[in-house]
Amino acid sequence: MKLSKYEELKKLKKLESKYIAELKALNLDKENLHIEIDIKTKALNDIKNKIKKVEDNSNIMISDHAILRYLERVMGIDIEMIKKEILPEKDKQTIQTLGNGTYPINNKYKIVVKNNTIVTITELNKGE
Repeated sequence: MKLSKYEELKKLKKLESKYIAELKALNLDKENLHIEIDIKTKALNDIKNKIKKVEDNSNIMISDHAILRYLERVMGIDIEMIKKEILPEKDKQTIQTLGNGTYPINNKYKIVVKNNTIVTITELNKGE
């Protein structure tokens, strides 16, 4: 069945309106993407400048790992003995069972445990 000119024109005008609306939406998305790209590019450049500033710093830094190895290898400190003192064998099972938290050790200090890792050690407060 053949469409009348009026019906065909109506169909084409409807299709034209649809494409115009889609193009407007896409152009708006395009503008928003350009804005977002500009923002992200600026943020990335700021980070790169900060990295360069840190890398260009003439101060030589010493990592905690290097300090640990110095204590162990140059000063002869027994790191394994220190580990056993920090976490005595008798306290391991309790900490493994209870999980994250703060635990007093040997009435001398307390350890803070997070995700099965001792993250810090502090002195016991008087009166505890």
